[in-house]
Amino acid sequence: MEKRYTTEELADLLGVPVRWVYERTRLNLIPHERLPGSRLIRFKPAEITQWLAAGHMDGTGPQPRTRKTRAAA
Repeated sequence: MEKRYTTEELADLLGVPVRWVYERTRLNLIPHERLPGSRLIRFKPAEITQWLAAGHMDGTGPQPRTRKTRAAA
């Protein structure tokens, strides 16, 4: 079985806070998988490499949708 990164390992590898990885995962902006019957998240190294090569981490890839706020009355 191929090695998979934990959330903490990926955050360390990318040099970002763990919450950054969780947020991108929640928004489905970073390739990930959930372990069957668990809430644990893992990341395949090959998919992360492709994701980085596509430029998704530097802001050129998909961005989270922002909610529109109402103007103050």
